[in-house]
Formats: sequence, C-alpha cells, structure tokens
Amino acid sequence: MKKNLVTAVLMTIATTILLGVAYPLVVTAIATVLFPANANGQLISVAGGPLDHESLARPSPAPATSTRASRPQEAATMLRAQAAQISTHEPEAD
Repeated sequence: MKKNLVTAVLMTIATTILLGVAYPLVVTAIATVLFPANANGQLISVAGGPLDHESLARPSPAPATSTRASRPQEAATMLRAQAAQISTHEPEAD
C-alpha cells in the first residue's frame, strides 16, 4: 500500500513538472524560433516605442451607471444608448 502511494505521489510530481513547466517552455521556445516577428504579439509603436497591444487598443464604450434594467423598456433604452456610444466613437488624435 505504501509503495503504491509513494509511486502515485512521485508520478504526480513528475507529470506536473513535465506538463506544467517543461512542455510550455519548449513550445514557447519553438514558436519564438519559428515565428520571431509574432513572438511578442502585435504591438502598436508610437515614436519608436511600444504603446499598447493591438487587440487591447480597441475602443470600448463608457460603462453604464447601471447594467441591470428592471423593465424591458429600460433595457431597450440602455441598449440604444450603448449602441450610439459605440457607433459615434472617434479615435483620439495624437
């Protein structure tokens, strides 16, 4: 019984290290070698330096004061207001 328990604990530790640490590091290293231009993501550069990540730079609407509507008519009004904010959003000029 004790031998089985020790074996199970050792296998758990070994597979955790192998699959939780070694495998992700190897896959990241291979991806960095094969795709060096994409290794750091799609960075937006301004004045020679990185400013933000492209997929994070999308505009988002301002948060509503309340996200719950107690009546269907209030929900429709809130949705129209959010849609108007999204459709009229202009990117900021530098």
